[in-house]
Amino acid sequence: MINFSDGYSKEFKIIINNTLDEIFDFFMEVGSNLHYEEIYATVFPIHKQDDHEYGMNKLKILLRNIRDDFQHQLTPLDEYVLYHVLYFVYDSSDDEYNLDDIISKQLTDEVVKKIENVEPDGVKLLRNTHTPYDVIGIIFEDVDFLRDTGTGTLSHHFFTTGLVWWLHSRYMGMGDGEIDKVKLYPK
Repeated sequence: MINFSDGYSKEFKIIINNTLDEIFDFFMEVGSNLHYEEIYATVFPIHKQDDHEYGMNKLKILLRNIRDDFQHQLTPLDEYVLYHVLYFVYDSSDDEYNLDDIISKQLTDEVVKKIENVEPDGVKLLRNTHTPYDVIGIIFEDVDFLRDTGTGTLSHHFFTTGLVWWLHSRYMGMGDGEIDKVKLYPK
């Protein structure tokens, strides 16, 4: 089971993981009819796309982690791959891959009560989850992992984030006109 947030009940996470399992099965079935490079490789960062054996092994491990009962934390690469699998299924299905039946059959009265005890809006959120794109919004609080594709962009991200934080903390509370007067590079 993928542990994507501490704010959700175990039952909520089970439903999302069962939904991920269905989506992943669909992705793997579509990809099995084509060459590795046409589907499977596209969910990996560019520097990992050429390694067929590594890619297939990573997909199998990710699927196993979704299916088993142990809680697994996603690595940034796992997040990257899972995000792209979800987006691929969402984007490539003509009739929108609909999750209503997958989710509603899991929402028994007992499960609904358990979910509502932990998060009152959890059942409503599940009932409003219709596509894999909606699942992306539940699993990922942010998509920072998309920035690190082995191209050095993450270090640029940390630099700019740090600079913004420093400027914000130093000049917070200043009016818009006052910030223009600040000299970042004193003489």
